[in-house]
Amino acid sequence: MTINDALVSQLKEIFQSVKVVGFDLDDTLWDNFSVIHAAIEAQYQYLEHQLPGVARAELETVFTVRVEELVAQDLVRYQDMSILRKEALCLLCDHFKLSRTHAKNAFDEFFQARQKVTLFPATEPLLKLLKQKFHLVAISNGNASLSATAIESLFEFHWRAGVNGLAKPDKDMLLKACDYFSIQPGSWSSL
Repeated sequence: MTINDALVSQLKEIFQSVKVVGFDLDDTLWDNFSVIHAAIEAQYQYLEHQLPGVARAELETVFTVRVEELVAQDLVRYQDMSILRKEALCLLCDHFKLSRTHAKNAFDEFFQARQKVTLFPATEPLLKLLKQKFHLVAISNGNASLSATAIESLFEFHWRAGVNGLAKPDKDMLLKACDYFSIQPGSWSSL
């Protein structure tokens, strides 16, 4: 038996025992760099329009400092990226004596742009193929929404950090997924 034959045999054995395939979303099913860049740009363009006398660098600095302060106060609560961004934007608005309504609007601009993802070309066909044999789940740390994509129906659930459990690399959401499907944690494989 060659090394390749042994590897193929091992892979066949692994896949015979697989029941569930879990996916992260960002940079797994689509390129996230351009999406996040556009979302951040939308957020700051909105704020710059509301605060024309404030330089972008100052907005970015105040926002970053507020994010760091919030995370230092409660690391678990702020694993939910939406809550973190919303509350940091509220504090930014307070800092510049701007109504908190503008924090909501800035978040809305960010979130709308955040959902404009372009799937990698092989994503949907691969998921459809895998769905024929496996349960598919999405477990992510970010605030992307599968409901904004053409692939939402292929997943049994989409769990997000802060909403459904602790952020990865903590095993919390992975262990919950194992419980959901009655899988023993020691039986999973990461390829």
